Amino acid sequence: MSSATGIFLLSLTAIPIAYSLNFAYQLSWGQWPVLFIGCVCLFAVALVAYVLVKSSSSRHRISDPCFYVFSVFAFTSVIDMVIALELDGVIDNFVTFYLKEGELYLNTAHGTMINYWDGTGQYCMYLMMVTAIVWKQSYREVALYWFGSIMMSLVIFMPGNIAGKFGGDLKVSYVLNFPFVVLPFVILVKKERRAK
Repeated sequence: MSSATGIFLLSLTAIPIAYSLNFAYQLSWGQWPVLFIGCVCLFAVALVAYVLVKSSSSRHRISDPCFYVFSVFAFTSVIDMVIALELDGVIDNFVTFYLKEGELYLNTAHGTMINYWDGTGQYCMYLMMVTAIVWKQSYREVALYWFGSIMMSLVIFMPGNIAGKFGGDLKVSYVLNFPFVVLPFVILVKKERRAK
């Protein structure tokens, strides 16, 4: 199995994980365990991606650390699609706990749309970049488009959350958004240095 295929399948594990955590939430957890579980899940996805790469054939060795970042972000994109579908009532009881104890501002129209965009457009970009890394191809153009996409959505989304209706009710899980602000800049600088 290709590392890119493995990452695609790994990202789909977000669906049963979200569903399982929703039932575990009934143990009356608060907001701190939501942050802890989120961090553990992201670390576990990066670790499984690393194991997938190490267990693949030698011709598919990955040396680009962006592979792991995009792997984790692909996982979160599937979570975002699940959130969007639950917000629209298409599915139920997959991430109810997170919408109550995590990021309340996702219950807005903008929150729903940003989750749909991350679960579709950006998810496709993550998979394209992961595949390009595995095939030893350039992914600069896709990375630039992705950088613009994620930055423009976060530039509107994050300040809007602070100033908006739910600004006084921000939870510690808001911190889970910071890697999506910092890592794109790191990747952009890395790609531009490599391009020169």
